Amino acid sequence: MTYFARSLGASHTGDLATAKASIDSLASIQQRLAASGEPYWAEQVAIENLEAQAWLDLAEARETDALARMREAVIREDATEESAVTPGPLAPARELLGDMLIELKRPAEARAEYRATLMKEPNRRHSLKGAGV
Repeated sequence: MTYFARSLGASHTGDLATAKASIDSLASIQQRLAASGEPYWAEQVAIENLEAQAWLDLAEARETDALARMREAVIREDATEESAVTPGPLAPARELLGDMLIELKRPAEARAEYRATLMKEPNRRHSLKGAGV
């Protein structure tokens, strides 16, 4: 969670070296989880890695790559069963996609993603605001 948050913050503030280092750390954690027989958690970290990489792509002006990665994260997160011991993702992939679409000046598409987030994760303040609810 720390490396995920660090990578997003670093990408948003232009500290690309920190973003890349944090993404490398996420990849390492994902590999260790997969090797230790923790497929659920390995997939959760892999999704976070995709999201973090998407924001780095956007910071590096690779909009097409950024959207493709974030949409892949959405698909993978939607296909994941929620664990009984977790409250849900720290930042849902659809919500992050909505944020990215706002950055790209595509508010109608962003609203649709925020609304879709609310279907799976009700009452998320950020998504409620983004959806205009």
